[in-house]
Amino acid sequence: MENMLTTVGFKVKSLDELKGNVPAAFSPKQDPNRSDKYSFVPTHELLALFAKLGWAPYSGKQNGKSPFARHIVRLENPEFPFMDLKNDKVKPQIILDNSHNGSSSAKVHMGLFRLVCTNGLVVAMPGLYSGVKFRHIGLSFEEVKDLVEETMTHYNVVGEHIGDMAARILTPDEQLGFAVSAYAHRVGARLFDEDGEVLIEKVLKEMNPDNVIMPLRDADNGDDLWTKFNVIQERMVKGEFDKFATSGRKSHPRQLLNGVRNIEYNKVLWEVAEDYLDN
Repeated sequence: MENMLTTVGFKVKSLDELKGNVPAAFSPKQDPNRSDKYSFVPTHELLALFAKLGWAPYSGKQNGKSPFARHIVRLENPEFPFMDLKNDKVKPQIILDNSHNGSSSAKVHMGLFRLVCTNGLVVAMPGLYSGVKFRHIGLSFEEVKDLVEETMTHYNVVGEHIGDMAARILTPDEQLGFAVSAYAHRVGARLFDEDGEVLIEKVLKEMNPDNVIMPLRDADNGDDLWTKFNVIQERMVKGEFDKFATSGRKSHPRQLLNGVRNIEYNKVLWEVAEDYLDN
């Protein structure tokens, strides 16, 4: 059976499977159109360094078919199992984001994987890094080791914030407001005014927030911030909600399968959720 592309990429069990689905990650050289000053950081070398620390590919995807295209690989480590959360099962992931054509530098993000929906989240918390960049050739094992240690230290803080989210009960109006904001950020600038405020009336002509906050499964019944954040994130990323055209015609949006767009959108949603903790 052919490996299916999901919002977290093609799930893989080996480097060979990753190479088959994300060949750009194994490019031995940079795009020949780049200058000699371009800092080429081979993804396959980074993967080898992470492997020494126990981190193996879980999934991967690339943008387009170019052998130098931007690509994203999610890594997991069996020594870091699911977090000890009260009503959920979430495990840490490291997300490697790179290209060999100059479209992006090599970066690492903190990610989360939620078992109940096999869905991928990206962490973007105040005070924590949202992406560490590699800018040079000749990466050392110690450099990557230090990065992993720092990342895992941050995950302890992430676990505390998830606990805070689970304890924060959202009012019905807050839930609908979260859904409206999530949709506006998915669509883009045309749903914001000059001051960066969401144009709520415009949003409500295109979607029904009641539809977006509705759980997709019994395990996601709950009015706490953590549960609603996951419901809204999954519906938005997978396109599991109704969208209305100006004619009134109803449709389902496409999934956010573009790896770069998925990461950036996940970060924005995490920041929106964090705002509710401050209120």
